Amino acid sequence: MSALVWLRSDLRALWNSPLTYASQHHDKVSALFFITPGQWQEYGLAGIKLDLIVRRLLVLKTELAQRGVHLNLIEVKGHRQVADSLAELCQQHQISRVYFNAEYELDERRRDKEVRRRLGSLGVDVGIFHDTCLVRPDRILNKEGNAYRVFTPYFHQWLDQVQNHLQAVVAPTPVLKSDKLSGAVEENDEGLRRFLSASPDSVWPVGQQQIMENLRSFFVHRVAEYPDRRDIPAEQGTSRLSPYLSIGAVSPLQATNLLLNIHGGRLFETGSAAFAWLRELAWRDFYRYVMYHFPHVCRYHCFLEKYDNFRWYDDQAQFEAWCQGKTGFPIVDAAMRCLNETGWMHNRLRMIVASFLTKHLLLPWRWGEDYFMAHLVDGDFASNNGGWQWSASVGTDAAPYFRIFNPTTQGKKYDAQGNFILAWLPELKAVPLKYLHEPHKWSGFKSLSYPAPIVDHAKAVSRTKAHFQHFLEATK
Repeated sequence: MSALVWLRSDLRALWNSPLTYASQHHDKVSALFFITPGQWQEYGLAGIKLDLIVRRLLVLKTELAQRGVHLNLIEVKGHRQVADSLAELCQQHQISRVYFNAEYELDERRRDKEVRRRLGSLGVDVGIFHDTCLVRPDRILNKEGNAYRVFTPYFHQWLDQVQNHLQAVVAPTPVLKSDKLSGAVEENDEGLRRFLSASPDSVWPVGQQQIMENLRSFFVHRVAEYPDRRDIPAEQGTSRLSPYLSIGAVSPLQATNLLLNIHGGRLFETGSAAFAWLRELAWRDFYRYVMYHFPHVCRYHCFLEKYDNFRWYDDQAQFEAWCQGKTGFPIVDAAMRCLNETGWMHNRLRMIVASFLTKHLLLPWRWGEDYFMAHLVDGDFASNNGGWQWSASVGTDAAPYFRIFNPTTQGKKYDAQGNFILAWLPELKAVPLKYLHEPHKWSGFKSLSYPAPIVDHAKAVSRTKAHFQHFLEATK
C-alpha cells in the first residue's frame, strides 16, 4: 500500500509521528507540502517567516531524501483547493492512506474536516496525529468536563500529564519507494524562490542539526541563567526557539526530551531554571487549548466577548508613530525598530509595546496583532492572539485593565544602561544616561532628531482607566 504524509506546521524529518508511523507500515511513502500563496496573503504572514518556511523546506527535501522519502512541493491558492488537490493526487498515484498532524485553528479544522470527507468518499483512510502540543487540547478538562478559562489550574493538569506520560518518537524507518507526485515544483522553481529574501542563514539557520546544536548549547550553558536574564533584551537570555516551533522544524516534545536528558528530574522541580523554561511551553500549549475550546477567538473576537463592544480609539497618526518607533518613549521605539529591521522582538518588549498601544494610546489590539503577524519571523496565531488579548485585558487570564506598564520604568528596569535602546536609537547617543529613558527632560533635547512623547503617561493612564470603568458600568 502507498501512503502520503501531508506536512503542514511540522517541517521535520525526526520526531514526526505521521512520518514514523507511515514508514513503519508502508513500503512506499511520499511526503507533501502545499505552497499556499493566497492563504499566506490572507493571513498576513511576514515575508521573513515565509523565507524561513521556504529555506526550511529546501533543506528538508534533502533530510527526507536521506531516509528514502521524496518531499513534493505543490502550489495551490489556499485551503479551499487543498481537498480537491489531495483527492486528485490519491486517485492518480493509488494512495490508500494519508497521514498528518492536527492543527487547531478554526480554518484549519474546517479544511481537515472537508479533507476527511473527500478522501473518505474515495476509500482513502486518514490518520491524524497530535505532535503540535505536548498535551493534546482535548485531554485537559475540569471536574465538570469543561475547558479551563485560566492558566494555573490548566497548568497543574498539563504538568502532571507531561511528567507521567512523556514518550519519545522514534526515528522513521528508511523507505524503499517514494513517488514524485504530479504537479510538484522543483527546488529552483521561481514560484517557490519568490518567497526567499536576503535573510542570512547565520541568523536563523534551517538545518535540523544546527538548530538542535544551538538548542542543546542553550540548555547546557545558559538555561541556568534563564530566570534572571530572560527579561533583558540586550542579552541572549532566551533560547530563540519560537521561530522553529512555529513552523515545526522542532517539536515541543523533541525540545522537552532534550531538556530532560540534560537536566533529568530537575526539570520538574518548581524552582529550577529548566522548569521556568518548560512553563513557557505550557503557555504555548495553553493558547492553543484556548483556540481549540473557544474558537470564537479565531474570528477577531475577544475571549471575554463583552469586550467586542468596547470602543477603541481610531488615531491613525498615533498608530503610525507606534509602528515606526517614533512615540518618544525610547524602550517602545527601540523595540519597534528592532522588529521592523530584523523580524524579531524580545518577549518582554512585546508586552511593553502591546501595553503601550492598547493602554496608553487606546488603539485596537487587533491592529497590533496584525502588525506583529506581518513582521515577526515567529508569527504564530495562537500565541500572538493570546498575548495581545492578555495585554488588552480582553483575553483569558488577562492582566486587569488597571495594571498598565509604565514604559519608562520598564526601560530603566530591563535596559538600565541603555544598551538595547542605543543599539536601535543611535540619535540618543549624546543623551546622558540619567535622561536616556526620558530624553525630553534633558536640556539638550531640542538638538536631537527624536520626537517628544506623543502622550503624557499619567494622563494616558487616567484616561484608560476611566474609559474601561465607564464601559464596565454601562455593561453591568
